Amino acid sequence: EKLGTTPDAATSPYNYFWELLKGSEAWTAATKDIRGVSNGSFYTLFIPANTAIMQAVKDGYLPGDVNTGMPDFPASAQTPAEKLQVERFIQYHFIDRRTVAADGIEIGALPTILKTSIGDAVTVTVYNNPGSIQIVDNNGRTSNVISAPTNYIGNRIMIHLIDNYLQYTL
Repeated sequence: EKLGTTPDAATSPYNYFWELLKGSEAWTAATKDIRGVSNGSFYTLFIPANTAIMQAVKDGYLPGDVNTGMPDFPASAQTPAEKLQVERFIQYHFIDRRTVAADGIEIGALPTILKTSIGDAVTVTVYNNPGSIQIVDNNGRTSNVISAPTNYIGNRIMIHLIDNYLQYTL
């Protein structure tokens, strides 16, 4: 929430992801809980920059205006299928039970909190070298961690800003 509104919503590169999250059915405003994220576990969140979110809209992976790339905010403007699309998009950007820092330690196919219909985790592949992280989604698309601003640490979570969005296939 703070990243999406700081220094202000108009200039935060995290804002569109925050707007999608807060308007989604995955978010519980009263408790600030996210469906699929458990207390006491570690996570890494790869947040696509606003420009990447706009590209996801243009590509049809998020609801919104495919000509301008502007996402549909709030969720009340979305159909039930679009709400599910947003929730899955958000979940695919969370690495489950791992803290990925640009230290070369966490590498390989890592599970996200997005699950298939039979409950298997959908994975991304992380290439991690000291000072550099690349993520490859299960469609073979590459996203890079943007060097600054990045590496925000929250309660049991590492948050990185990325230059692309991650496409999932279920």
